[in-house]
Amino acid sequence: MELNEQNLIRAISKYERILRAFIRGSGVYRPDDIDEVMQEVLVKVWSKLEQLRNIDDFPKWAIVIAKYEVLNFRKKKARDRLVLNDKVTELLMDEGEDETSNSDLLKKLEHCLSFLNKNQQDLIKTAYQPGILMDELTKSFGIKANAIYQKLWRIRQKLALCVKSTTPESNLKGSILP
Repeated sequence: MELNEQNLIRAISKYERILRAFIRGSGVYRPDDIDEVMQEVLVKVWSKLEQLRNIDDFPKWAIVIAKYEVLNFRKKKARDRLVLNDKVTELLMDEGEDETSNSDLLKKLEHCLSFLNKNQQDLIKTAYQPGILMDELTKSFGIKANAIYQKLWRIRQKLALCVKSTTPESNLKGSILP
């Protein structure tokens, strides 16, 4: 994919949750702090855009930037009692880097999600939003909690099979739920 501002904006939108998860996984827990670090990451992304050779490398490249911004944030907040020590932070960041570098798996999952029907996609997206309560799901979808749990379980099973498969289409077409 061509490297231009439009594609960069798409990449930022697509991977913002992953970047935020990496920041949170690196020991920055307060939402305001995560927002602050994320803002610094995005400023750096724009200022260092010429270093990005291929837009497909954006997730790994942005994670490296996020890693340094977390370290800078930690230096600023060093007097705070709730900041983890540097060794723990390094371990968390390394683990987060390993997880986010698994972009092939994420691409497969996105591909597999595209085979779900609209209702199934809506259920998955809504159910996995942070802070969503079962009461909200039952009201939104007009079905009982047990039915939601069963549908989510079936969808997750099929998605797992699809992600593991080399031909995702054969696992999902018409076979997830009635």
